[in-house]
Amino acid sequence: GDGRVSCWGSNASGQLGDGSTTSRSAPAVIALSGVVRLTAGASHTCALLSTGLARCWGSNGLGQLGDGSTTLKTFPTLLPDLPAARQLVAGGISTCALLVDTTVRCWGDNEFGQLGDGTTVDRRSPNPVVGLSGAVRLSLRGSHVCALLDDTSVRCWGNNEFGQLGDGTTTQRTVPVAVSGISGAVQVAAGGSHSCAVLADTSVRCWGSNASGELGDGSTTQRTTPVAVPSTTGVVELAAGVGHTCTVQGSGATRCWGYNQDGRLGDGTTTDRRTPVLVTGQTGIVQVIAGSAHSCALFATGTARCWGANAAGQLGDGTTTGRSSAAPVAGLAGAIQLSAGSAHTCALLVTGQVSCWGSNANGQLGDGSTTQRSTPANVLTLSDAVQVAAADSHTCAVRFSGSVSCWGAGGSGQLGGGASLADRQQPSPVSGLSAAIGVWAGSNRADPGPATCAVVSGGGAVCWGTNSSGKLGDGTTTSRSSPVAVAGLAAAVKVVLGADHACGLLTAGTVSCWGDNSRGQLGAGGVADQLAPFPVFRLADVVELAATSLHTCALQVFGTVRCWGFNAQGQVGDSTTIDRNTSTAVVGVSGATAIAAGALHSCAVVGPTAVVCWGFNESGQVGDASTVRSRPTAVSVVGLS
Repeated sequence: GDGRVSCWGSNASGQLGDGSTTSRSAPAVIALSGVVRLTAGASHTCALLSTGLARCWGSNGLGQLGDGSTTLKTFPTLLPDLPAARQLVAGGISTCALLVDTTVRCWGDNEFGQLGDGTTVDRRSPNPVVGLSGAVRLSLRGSHVCALLDDTSVRCWGNNEFGQLGDGTTTQRTVPVAVSGISGAVQVAAGGSHSCAVLADTSVRCWGSNASGELGDGSTTQRTTPVAVPSTTGVVELAAGVGHTCTVQGSGATRCWGYNQDGRLGDGTTTDRRTPVLVTGQTGIVQVIAGSAHSCALFATGTARCWGANAAGQLGDGTTTGRSSAAPVAGLAGAIQLSAGSAHTCALLVTGQVSCWGSNANGQLGDGSTTQRSTPANVLTLSDAVQVAAADSHTCAVRFSGSVSCWGAGGSGQLGGGASLADRQQPSPVSGLSAAIGVWAGSNRADPGPATCAVVSGGGAVCWGTNSSGKLGDGTTTSRSSPVAVAGLAAAVKVVLGADHACGLLTAGTVSCWGDNSRGQLGAGGVADQLAPFPVFRLADVVELAATSLHTCALQVFGTVRCWGFNAQGQVGDSTTIDRNTSTAVVGVSGATAIAAGALHSCAVVGPTAVVCWGFNESGQVGDASTVRSRPTAVSVVGLS
């Protein structure tokens, strides 16, 4: 555009900037050009120009325009004392600027210390925030401010009545304080009386007031330190309002939670929501998963489509007929996450329930039987799940309390039940695990045996099950039937497992792997098997990770996908069938927002209703309406639009 501005609405204080105080029901053009960003407070507006200068207009009773006066302005007024800025934020009757030198200045109302200068004195001109540098992003709403720093930490200041500063107290702060337990942050948003951050793994943490469920943790309990918001992955944009929060995923799907008496969540109701709900009218793909020989896509509508092998009913379409193009999962509604085992599939529902379908020989569907199902069946005694993970013959879920329950085959200790190695046909608690934030299970075959891993609060990881080649990461090859810590792994956000290896995604966007490296699946060159985490060579900016069998894939922040390991069927996607022991770019894939790895194939979401897959295709699992044996380059899945 040309950088010009039009405004409309209430104008009692001149906040439209058109030189009058006349309210407008249609856009009025303002005499201002070169604008790169706008921000609005309660009754004032500010514009950041391409030159780094700022102009503000509207109400000015407490100096919120920053021009040294308290005089109302009906036209854009230059801030003479503000150095070059890269961001402006306005909230209530205060304003702040992030400067080019990464420091912050604020002005206007300072009743709660929201100007960050160590006082509660109102300021008519920009005033430095004490002790803050290295800021890369600001958010201001109401009477508190939060800043994302270049070390991925978050600092907040101002009103703290509900714990919205996240420092473990409700004490007002007139200078910035660190948000407890937050590292690896990439976005921050201040709401009316709460705050949220997006982490490097694209998940969300929130803290502060929770009267309407705006923290999204399933409760209305106020939190003075961050809590995880369940079912938020792939988040690329975050907004916090007054009593509600919304996110946008890379696929375009929007989810909101919190106060909804006026319909602000957009879910077609006026019911408050304590966990994320989809904004209605969306149809985009939000997730793709891959089993041994089948694949599925989850839509923003809460429905799913699957394709590939179906001998056990793992496509969920009510038949056992294989499909080489996508077919709907029968009767599935309200799904917010999918996970695929070798020949079964599970969905986490918005209600906290889990439904599964497909192979059930070991009770991995959790419905109290060993009867195969070709349509979704609810897992028994489970209504508080926040994540589900399916493996070859067992399944696990993280519960709202942070505990983990598993069911299905247990002979290798993969259910984590301690001394008992019995199969379980319904959820059974993992021994001694109470602070999990995510769980992942392997292996999708090529054997040698199953295992499970969880990331716990604080960024550590624990694993249990088969430990041949050291895939539990505890420095030994001793199998475990209860969780053991992965040696030296800190700041983890996700751990994924293959047949005999595992990899961890760290908050820094890097990846470390351990276990078997016979086919290069650790991505560390020709090193020997590793009994503890070892960094993947030359791989950074990773936001998602997928592993199975003998290969691993990573999604990078700009939408590129890189894979490594066993490649006999082209599952690495580099147009060859040569094994790769370092990460290799997947040919022809860009703009990806989600990835999945099956036993011998891989997939990526590349558009609102577009998925591409590559690798082994004998059962149609690549989804291109063929059963051509292998596709070493990505092809489009048919039947999703």
